[in-house]
Amino acid sequence: MKSLILRRSGGSAALVLAFAVSACATTGSQSAMGDDGALYADFLRGRYASLTSDASASATFYREALRRAPGDQEILERAVTRTLIAGDIRGAAALETAAKKAGASTSLGGLAIDADNIVRRKYSTAQKDLPNIDDMGPFNRLIDMTLRAWAKVGQGDVDGAIVMLKASSSGSTLDRLNDYQMALVYDYAGRNADARAAYDRAWKSGLRLAVDVDAYGRLLERSGDQAGAIALYEEFISNVGENPTIQASLARARAKLPAPKIASPAEGAAIAIFGPAAALTAQTGG
Repeated sequence: MKSLILRRSGGSAALVLAFAVSACATTGSQSAMGDDGALYADFLRGRYASLTSDASASATFYREALRRAPGDQEILERAVTRTLIAGDIRGAAALETAAKKAGASTSLGGLAIDADNIVRRKYSTAQKDLPNIDDMGPFNRLIDMTLRAWAKVGQGDVDGAIVMLKASSSGSTLDRLNDYQMALVYDYAGRNADARAAYDRAWKSGLRLAVDVDAYGRLLERSGDQAGAIALYEEFISNVGENPTIQASLARARAKLPAPKIASPAEGAAIAIFGPAAALTAQTGG
């Protein structure tokens, strides 16, 4: 089966860099003294950083571009998405809150606000205030359902969360992400056999997202299967490329050090919103 793997696009990054150089050459005086040139430069830097997998830098540049053009919907979408990929749920929620005050909004930003509610343990608020599912695309609908599930977990209803996730399966390739989310819920609840089965199903489907693969490997480590975890991490690196999280877990597994488990619904919600956002960014190209 063909794998769905998120790779860094060196060719696209080089194209964007060449475009940026060309833009500087043709708009030199403007970029030197006008906000339009600075906005354009920040946008291109943000896109280049995204294409070279530097999520933190990309988020910073897009946020700066958004400061210069607060009403620009495309920049808002990119700033929110890259801030989430950088792991800053609260920052993405703050961007969306500010945008709403200015009359703008994004579906993913609305989801970030509710992920932040889960981080703050406001589980009822998170379930009540999630955006209208009819206004979302498939990735965001998946995140919506997963956040609702984690809010249920936070309220102690693990079985209800699993029922919700199973009911959201659509027979599409997005079910691969859903399998990882069910695995994470089982993992958090300590239902290791169910978690391992769901992780294995998602892994065999070909989906390779570092944050989810890392959680699977950590479960294998805690179950005493260091060899299986090492093989998992090594295959990820071989197929996808070097990744700091996976490399750190590989070193830990080789040293047979304790592997952490998912500590809270907040961590599950963070993974829930990070994985689809990363996949969406890979599709849209920066």
